[in-house]
Amino acid sequence: MPPLRARVDSSTRPTSAWGVRHVLPIVLPEGLSKVTVQGKDLRLGDVVEVVESHQPLIGDAIVGNDGGVMLVVEKFPWANTLDVSLGVEETLARIKPGLPGIEIDHEIFRPATFIEMSIDNLTTAFLIGCVLVILILGAFLWE
Repeated sequence: MPPLRARVDSSTRPTSAWGVRHVLPIVLPEGLSKVTVQGKDLRLGDVVEVVESHQPLIGDAIVGNDGGVMLVVEKFPWANTLDVSLGVEETLARIKPGLPGIEIDHEIFRPATFIEMSIDNLTTAFLIGCVLVILILGAFLWE
């Protein structure tokens, strides 16, 4: 982003262009820890430990009444959803012996299930349609 420019009119110079640079007052955790909380005696660093980190993922996986960990696998748009789902399931099956006491449920949100059900429904509808066509052709060609 190019720097902002400000035009200032004065009596000595008719028009001057000055560069304006926006500087954030707090850029490091140390600066944030020096912010006052109540009045001038209490600082944020006195109350909590201020660190630079990612936000906690709260509420992403609650299984029953217990907390859980949700692993989200994103695929590229051109990747095959069925292949990716099968690959993830095979990998989870391979690492499960190394995770004693951990329950892995890969059926909570599985996009491949929708695709598999759609293919099954389409196959069923196709077979019913073929049987109906054969019955109709047989009825018309009976005589």
